Amino acid sequence: MRKRFTREEKAKHWTQWKNSGLNQKTYCERHELNINSFKNWGAYSGSKYPLAPVTITPPVPQEGFKIMLRQGVIELPRDTNEQEWRTLLAVLAESPSC
Repeated sequence: MRKRFTREEKAKHWTQWKNSGLNQKTYCERHELNINSFKNWGAYSGSKYPLAPVTITPPVPQEGFKIMLRQGVIELPRDTNEQEWRTLLAVLAESPSC
């Protein structure tokens, strides 16, 4: 029988997955979750715009990164860590001016 998850359970699983370092398929297999349903659970994570995983592969630009916005440019050094990226992207996603 299929288990129904509450909004809170979905949000908890989504957050645990994001912090796990696993891909969605592996996380779902370990927790016996349906991957096709799980893909939509980001909407319950508390973020209005759930972030998709992003991977930056070498070569990283020597001068760092520039993000062009309508209101200006954000420049980041090449050693910007994952948490700093996540924080920046969450702020940008919630900002009505971007």
